This record gives sequence, C-alpha cells and structure tokens, in this order.
Amino acid sequence: MTRPDRDRRFVARSDAQRAAVDGARLDAMVSRGAAASLPSSWEPDDLVELPSLRPITARECSHRGAQCLRRPAAEALLTMLAAMRADGVAGSIHSTFRSYDVQCMVFRNWAYDDGRGFCRAATGSALPGHSQHQLGTTLDLLSVAWKAQDRGLSADFGCSPAGRWIAAHAEAYGFVLPYPLHADYRERGESCGVAVHGAMDPRTGYAYEPWHLRYLSPALVRDFADARARSSAAGSAELTVDQWLRQRAGRVDDADLPVCDGCACGACSTLEGSDAAGSPCARDEMLVVDADGRPVIAQPAATVTILRATARRARERVVIEATLSVAPGTVTQTPVAQRDEVRFEEGEDSARWAPRERAAPRAFRDLVGAVRFAVSAEETGPQERFAHRIGITSGHAAAAFNGAVVYLPAPSGSRRVRLSIATRASRVRVALWADGRAISPSEIPVEER
Repeated sequence: MTRPDRDRRFVARSDAQRAAVDGARLDAMVSRGAAASLPSSWEPDDLVELPSLRPITARECSHRGAQCLRRPAAEALLTMLAAMRADGVAGSIHSTFRSYDVQCMVFRNWAYDDGRGFCRAATGSALPGHSQHQLGTTLDLLSVAWKAQDRGLSADFGCSPAGRWIAAHAEAYGFVLPYPLHADYRERGESCGVAVHGAMDPRTGYAYEPWHLRYLSPALVRDFADARARSSAAGSAELTVDQWLRQRAGRVDDADLPVCDGCACGACSTLEGSDAAGSPCARDEMLVVDADGRPVIAQPAATVTILRATARRARERVVIEATLSVAPGTVTQTPVAQRDEVRFEEGEDSARWAPRERAAPRAFRDLVGAVRFAVSAEETGPQERFAHRIGITSGHAAAAFNGAVVYLPAPSGSRRVRLSIATRASRVRVALWADGRAISPSEIPVEER
C-alpha cells in the first residue's frame, strides 16, 4: 500500500501503520477514515467455524479458507439462517472474517496485480485495517437461489426475496446493514434500489450493499433503532449505524473522508500532520485529523479574507462571486460546488438545500471551526442571518459528499467561490461564516445587465 501503483497512487506510511480502534468492542468504529482503522496485529480471540461452532484461531481460519465469526455473531447467524429457511428463503454465506493480511492480499491484487490501480480498487474494496470483516462480526450474505444465478455482489440483490427478508428481519437477530440504500437513490415507492449501481453514499463512503451485515447485539441494535426513529421524527436524513456510532463518540460531522491515496485529493483525510512529504496529495488538499478522527484546525477563521466580491443579475437570479485569501490549515465544510457554482432555488438556503436533482433537501448545520462564504439577500429583516453558506472548495471529489454534513480541507492561497440565488434583491451582503457568526460582513450592489 505504501508502494506507488502505475499511476503514482499509494497510502502514506503513517496512515497505513497508525491505528487506534479497539476491535474487541462490538461498537468499534471502522470506516474509510484515516483514524478509523484496526491494527494489523488485531484479530478476534473468540472465533468459531461455521456451521459447527468449533473454536478456531484467526490464523487457522485464514489458512483453511474457512467461514468464521466471533461466537456471539455466529450463534445469532445460525438462528437467523434457520428463520430464513422456515420462511422459504435459503441463505448462503459468501464471506465472513478476513484478517488484516488477507485483506491486504485482496486489496493488493486489485490495486497492483490486476492493474486496476488504487482508485478503482478503493471503490470496491476496503483498505487493510479499514474492513469491517476484520472485526469478525461481519459477513456478506446472499442466498442459494441468487448464487445459482451467478450474479455476484450486485445492488439488485436488495430486490431479491433474500435481500428483502434481510432488510426486514436482520435487526431482530442483532445484525444491521451498515451500507443501506440512501433515500435519494430510491425509485418511486421502491425500497430495494433495483437501479442503483455504484452510487457512493456520502454518509458511509461506500455504495449500497444489501448483502453486507454487521452484528452489534440485540441490545445495541435496539438503541440504534430508537436513535434512528428519533432522527426521522425530527425530519433529519435517515441515520446510518456509522453515524450513530459517531454520535456516541461525540463526533459532530456525518462521515469520515477516505484515507488519502492520491485518488480523491481535496476530499480525503490523513494522520500525516504538518509534514506531508510522504503523502500522494498536497498538504492543503488533505483534511489532517487527530487520532480520534477530528480535524486539526491549524488557523483561526480570521485568517481567511475576502479580497473582492461582486454581484450581478442574471434574469431572475443574482450571481455572487468572491475571491478569497485562504491561509494554510483552514477547514471548511459542505455544501460545495462541483464545477462552477452552488445554485439556491426559490425557498432554498443552507438550512434546506437539495444536493442534486430529485434529492430530498437537507440542512447543512455549522461544524465547529469550519469556515464558509456566506450571503444574505434579504431586503428586510435580520441582515446577519446570512442563510446562504457554501464551502471554500470545489470539485467532483469534494461535491460527492454534498449529501452529508462533512468537514473538507480548504486549499490555501487565492480561492474563487461562486453561488447564485433566486432573488430580486438590488443589494446583497457577504461575509465569512464560522462557528455561528458572520466575520467581516459588507454590502455590495447588484449590477444590472
């Protein structure tokens, strides 16, 4: 992983070797993030072989290619498989525990031996240490009928009888679907996502995986289900198990950016700190995080300066463009522009904005320490509300996370930001926005053309 592939993509040595997650915990937080990885030496000490429940070591399991899980997960799985059979659906285990070394071999094969490179490999395989399979509580579960069709790991499995059964009943046995179908990608009235293939969910960093199950325990699943119901009742986006674990750990953002590997510079995380000599991305294209996954904010918000701002009318819209001076170490957040600008339609602002066509609108709450460019187009009322707030970065990689409230790195130097608002206002106010307040607000006229 620390050896560049043919496209000079690799993972910095410190990101590949530093790990702090305790895998023995059933609620261990393992994700794509730089700080959310298991040590290479960690392995479960209570693995059993399926279906016999015979104790087995991690080394023996890997050497024999056996199907193994930690005992509580294995016992719950056998009970669930029996319930599936009773309902006329025969489940079939695809994969279970994978050690760090096995995951390393799998990823190395994708990235190097098959010639796919890191970027393509990372879309379908977790980096070693970042796979939930290493926990020994995670499995990929298909069905006998599905495997007979040789259709593999496809999102369509969610629409099969087994996929629907798992979605409806797995939680009763202590299992959750960590990578559910995002509501934005559902077809009308459909809950299994037959047309979804490879659309990354910004809440998890992974595409929809209806076959991927993680055992938490019935008690933890009940707590998660209660939190998810409260979140939905409050009008928030559906809560994923990763987000719930983050909330329990005191994290305020929705998701971790993936480890920096040269594939998504501008939207990746690293433990490299101030010395990024060993990383494939430039220092200000990475979100530097601490051992808990929280961003290291090197500079206060006041070090971002608005150098110039203009506003011009374009039919029924006003386009606001600003040039900013951004200090190294500045941290920003979603939403951001994918290409040219962030568009706010009638009735939309940062408290209610749809990240893409036909997506449900969501609120982009303030993240501590994140700096955004903000605009108020109100003719009357509180001028300091600055309801239209956008991040100080752009690009496809960063915009892929617009469906969640996520920290992003703000590239240093001179930076242009641009947004348009459906308004008839003749003047607008602009400011920087951080920690719930406006910084350096000013008023500018709208140029009529």
